Amino acid sequence: MKKTLALFAVATVLLLGSCSKKENMKPQNKIAATVVGSWKGSVNNTVEGTSYYINVTLKQSADSISGVFLTYAVNGNVKGSISADSVFLTLIPAASSGYDEVDTFKGILNTASDQISGTFKSTVPGISGTFNFKKE
Repeated sequence: MKKTLALFAVATVLLLGSCSKKENMKPQNKIAATVVGSWKGSVNNTVEGTSYYINVTLKQSADSISGVFLTYAVNGNVKGSISADSVFLTLIPAASSGYDEVDTFKGILNTASDQISGTFKSTVPGISGTFNFKKE
């Protein structure tokens, strides 16, 4: 009987130990990169051949991004997300700016050079292109 209890105890310890190891082996959904801070850059409308400069200030909570943007003509809010090194931003003009164009940006964060670059598309037909933001 003592031998059976001892084997049961050892088996229980081993089972519990292997369960806790499996818990530790679960993939972690940690965000490795951060976009928090001030960014300056250019947005190039490759369809029309125009460009403008932009300042963006971003906050981050886990994989959610929020913030504000300012160009020579318009300011507003930024919403978005980050997944690994992929950054997704939506720029929404302030109601007082007189603009109703919403732009979506999809880019790659390069942590070595503190840059986000990629493509953007507007809700206004004929406005799309590339962008490059550099962290200040």
